[in-house]
Amino acid sequence: MRLSRCSQASFRLFYLFLPFLLSTPGSAAGWRASTPPHGASIHNPRALQVPYTSNDWLERAPTEKAGGYGEALAGTGSAIYCLRTKYATSSIYFWRYEPAIGDGWTALSTAGLENGTFRNGTALEWDGNHHLYAVAGARYSDDDRRFFYGYDIDTGQWTRLADTPGPQGAGDALAWSPYDFRLYALLGSNVHTNTFARYDPMAQLWDASLALPPVTLDDGASLVWTGGSKLYALTGEYQETTPHQDFWSYDIPGDFWTRLADIPDPDGVGDGASLLWVGSWRPGDADYIYALSGNSVREVPGYLFHRYSISGDTWEPLAELIYPVGDYNGNRIGFAAGHIYCWQGAPDSYAGFGKQFMMYEF
Repeated sequence: MRLSRCSQASFRLFYLFLPFLLSTPGSAAGWRASTPPHGASIHNPRALQVPYTSNDWLERAPTEKAGGYGEALAGTGSAIYCLRTKYATSSIYFWRYEPAIGDGWTALSTAGLENGTFRNGTALEWDGNHHLYAVAGARYSDDDRRFFYGYDIDTGQWTRLADTPGPQGAGDALAWSPYDFRLYALLGSNVHTNTFARYDPMAQLWDASLALPPVTLDDGASLVWTGGSKLYALTGEYQETTPHQDFWSYDIPGDFWTRLADIPDPDGVGDGASLLWVGSWRPGDADYIYALSGNSVREVPGYLFHRYSISGDTWEPLAELIYPVGDYNGNRIGFAAGHIYCWQGAPDSYAGFGKQFMMYEF
């Protein structure tokens, strides 16, 4: 069933102002019905920084394993989901953290997934309803890997979906957009073809006709929707020896990119960079994007946590992480039960042994 324009507009308002965690789950009708019923312009980058006054991160229960080359995290407002595969031949770990139940992780099924499915550039995203989507990533040596999966939260089942329209890699990122009920994907790396595409769950089809970001994608690429008709993106560390702080917006109806104020990390964006918008649950924060810039271009572990004002095009630093992120790509931050959570997802040689989990107190 397709929605009328009036129905779609009404649901957008519902999405923006009522947290999905309060909704009553309905029956899943399969992946075909997984949607809820519900050229670049550039200006000179600038950044505003003000000091933070306190450390607002608290430790929570760590995961049983440290990070891996194929990893990603997604929040649903009530829970945090985390994927982890260390190597291209390793077992897959998939966990859920539900603050309302307690401070601990639940192991979830990976039935139907082969060992090593998730690799460098793995991305995980929630559709605001009953499903998660995942692109499986690719090693730099994987020429044309395009695996795309769906996970049904109600049934606990994984399903292989239509392959992405371009090769995946270290620069993969996903964002669900209730503006048009599509999943947007940055795909590729600095050695793979780059693609920017959107997936229609109702039709089960990809559209790869969208304008590409003006720069190459790689380590730390991130994508987020912020309640309107725009997406925001970090394009990542596309030159391995030069720091890059590029931050962009994408206009969905206009199909164009705009350069915004650089993220204020002098060492640039790297592995573990992440973007998060919490405005659906915290309307007072609707003007802000929360971000990690990840490890440095010199592969130094990353502690920096930032907040971006959409209306002001300015950045401010927030409390640094207790334990650093880095070395592996994949989103690290999500929202659940009134808080931002961060999974370290780093090698076990890092401070904290790579498996620490932290909660941010607003």
